Amino acid sequence: MKLLKTLLLISTFLPCFAEVDFRNHPQFVDKIEFFYIDPTPETAKQILKEASDLNCLDSIKGVTTALAKEYPSSIVGWMSDGGFTYDCQTSLVNSLYFAGLQEQAIQTALEAHWPAQTIASFRIKPEPVLNLSPNFPGIAQFMSDHFYITGDARYVKKIINLLEPTPTDFKNPNHFNQSKQETLALLKELAFKHHRVYTLLLKESKQKTGQVKKDLTLLLDELHDLHKKNLFEGDGMFRGTILVTDDLDFDRKWEEMPMMSGPFGHPISSIPYPMEETSVMIYMLFTGADLDDNLNTHVTCDVEVFSPDKTKIYEDHDIPAISKKTPSRFFVQKVEKSIGIKLQPYKKGCEKFYSTGIYTIQATLKDHISQKEITLQQSFELLSNETIDAILQSSRGAPST
Repeated sequence: MKLLKTLLLISTFLPCFAEVDFRNHPQFVDKIEFFYIDPTPETAKQILKEASDLNCLDSIKGVTTALAKEYPSSIVGWMSDGGFTYDCQTSLVNSLYFAGLQEQAIQTALEAHWPAQTIASFRIKPEPVLNLSPNFPGIAQFMSDHFYITGDARYVKKIINLLEPTPTDFKNPNHFNQSKQETLALLKELAFKHHRVYTLLLKESKQKTGQVKKDLTLLLDELHDLHKKNLFEGDGMFRGTILVTDDLDFDRKWEEMPMMSGPFGHPISSIPYPMEETSVMIYMLFTGADLDDNLNTHVTCDVEVFSPDKTKIYEDHDIPAISKKTPSRFFVQKVEKSIGIKLQPYKKGCEKFYSTGIYTIQATLKDHISQKEITLQQSFELLSNETIDAILQSSRGAPST
């Protein structure tokens, strides 16, 4: 009760700002939600600065509190030296307090000339975050924010426990049911984006009983069904595809693409023999590979490319798929090594470097953690002028000559 009273007292002192919806800034969201994958002070400072610039600090209280707890000796300096706005100082004081750094919160409030009554309220010791009551305002988001920064699944377990009604909830069942649906939606998003949450839900769905067990089982079934509906080939979670594209900028787009974005390239099934030098790029994409405890995949790839006369023109084996950590099995990953077929323009009287016709790509992706593998095949046709003329004639409804 004392904690809630203190929160309300602090909230009444917060000025009103027209906040920007930070969800419209996917790169900023990625920095927050996947911070624990590669936590650095520089990224933490970037999050605080960008949040201040977007005027959205009040929307990420859990993030700033977790960062204050992770970087207690640095966060005040970052705020002071970064040219941050007054509302950022307000958020800092609250974050320091709820992170258990009372003395720093009081000192910062004194320097900002806060009212004495408000500063005095900080002498009430806050509850540790993991001990907060289910009635703490916005507790589900507050806990998920702490997970984003720390990667500690105990915060997610607190969210799961919200699915079990307390005696207070029975007095207002409509409010509980609405809150329950919001909690399940958050858990579903977290499980999709974060392997640690997904594995925790698998465990909890086996240990829980009654309605909570049913809710978690249904949530996981929905995730698995959604995963199987993608256009990739495979059996179960581990699935893949071969992308053939003439988009020579695909690698750059992939690196700049937010974690949850697409599309995954511009696939082609045929290409005219070029009038100028160009390339056809071949990429192996996959999803659903298992992860180890450190969120690394152990996937390798074998690739072979055959010309129209079945001659093998390229092969490579045991290609490491990716060398960096990945937060989720559900994300689409790209084998880091790509294959380029450079097509030289045809010059009259010269032999074509590549034969026209259908080229076939065969690949095998091996998941060394789950001991599963998938075999993929894709093809594209290098069109001759005669083939193009025939296609054009056919599309016009005229007989070809």
